[in-house]
Order: sequence, then C-alpha cells, then structure tokens
Amino acid sequence: MPSTNIANQCKVVFTPSGKRGVFDRGTSLLDAARQLGVDLDSVCGGRALCGRCQIEVSEGEFSKHNIQSTLKSVSKFNEAESKFRERRNLVDGRRLSCQALLLSDAVVQEVAEVLGGLVYVNLIKPGHPAIFGTWPFVSDLRTGAMSGGSGEQAVLMAACGQMGRYYDLPTGIAAGMADAKLPDAQSGYEKGYTNVLAGHSGANLIYEAAGMHGSLLGCCLESYVIDNDMLGAINRTIRGIEITEESL
Repeated sequence: MPSTNIANQCKVVFTPSGKRGVFDRGTSLLDAARQLGVDLDSVCGGRALCGRCQIEVSEGEFSKHNIQSTLKSVSKFNEAESKFRERRNLVDGRRLSCQALLLSDAVVQEVAEVLGGLVYVNLIKPGHPAIFGTWPFVSDLRTGAMSGGSGEQAVLMAACGQMGRYYDLPTGIAAGMADAKLPDAQSGYEKGYTNVLAGHSGANLIYEAAGMHGSLLGCCLESYVIDNDMLGAINRTIRGIEITEESL
C-alpha cells in the first residue's frame, strides 16, 4: 500500500494486530480503530472521560509499512487530555485515541487486544489466573521470516514487559530466540541482548530464553547448557547491588 501523505488522507497501522487503513486527515485514532475492527475500548463516547482508549504513537521509519511515523503524525495534546491527566494517570508518551487526530501517516502501538483477552477470561471464570502476553514479532525484510534475534525484536519485547509492569499484571514475553543456526558468536550476542533487555523490563516470565535457534525453527542441546549459565549471570544483574546492614 503506497504512502498517502501527498493526498488529503493518512495511512495508519495498529500493532501488534497489523490492521491498517487509509483515512481522511482529522479522523480520530479511535474512529480509525473501530472501522478496522481493532479492539480499542471506550465507554465514555469519546469524551476523554474513561481513559480506556489509551494508545502510543510509534516513532521511526517503518519500511515494512512504507510509513515514517512521528509524534507529529497526530494532533497535539489538547485541553481535554490535559484535564484527564489532572484527574487520572496518563503517563508521558500515551494519548487518548478519541482526542488524537490523524495529521499524517502513523503507526500506533496498542495493547487493547491483550487486555480484551484478559477481560474475556475473567468473564468466563472470574478471578482465573491469566498472563499479560503481548508478543509482537519482527520480520526480516529480505526473507519475510520472523527475526527473533534482531535489535528491533529486543526493544519491542522489552516495551511489552514495561507495559505489563505499568498495568501491574503478571507478564510473559519472549527473548533468546537467536536467528543463528548454531551456538556460535552470533547466537551469543543475539541471546545476550534480547534476554538482558527482557529481564530488565520487569517481565515476570521470559519464554524461549534457552536453547532456541533459527528464530524458533530449531533448538540445540549444547545451547541449553550455555544459555543456562548466561541466564544465571543475567539474573544476577537484575538483582542489582544489595545494600543491607549485613552486606555493608
């Protein structure tokens, strides 16, 4: 789908669902989400009262979608959002999608689908344990295959871990999914930075953390041994420097 910046329309992509569409400039992100079937909640009729339609606008060049997205892709923080921030918590970087209007092409990061799934579980069995498991994946543009060992994958999963911590929910993300086919130098650094970022994001559970190769297409028994040692060292860094009377 070509970029539409030249015309009076804007392209928007919602992740991690990947749902996308082209809308007239000035369309609210909430209206765009509803037209695309994105599960973005709102119970106040778009009056900036409930705060359940919060989103984040991603920044950067997204070659996969042929989009360059910035915070200026949507309208500025308005008075209604300022009043909402005074009444309730609206962290920096987040917007109310009912108030954010499309000005140019944009990529929007949302966690509403996962939160909707947790609500669904609770409706079936109130209080049943569930995990906040946002798993956005990155594709290698050369092959179209998932690139589990990429820097982008590490950042996305770490961001998901931080969102789970923000919502105070038990969170599970994935890391350690090296693109390398063997336990070599590439495998070491890919597993290293993906697992470190995931661990320090505050997530409670890290899936695929040991033994995985070829972006989950294979595993290696030797890697289980190597990765076990690596994960022990990473857990030590997460514990940090302990300052107690005993340690002093």
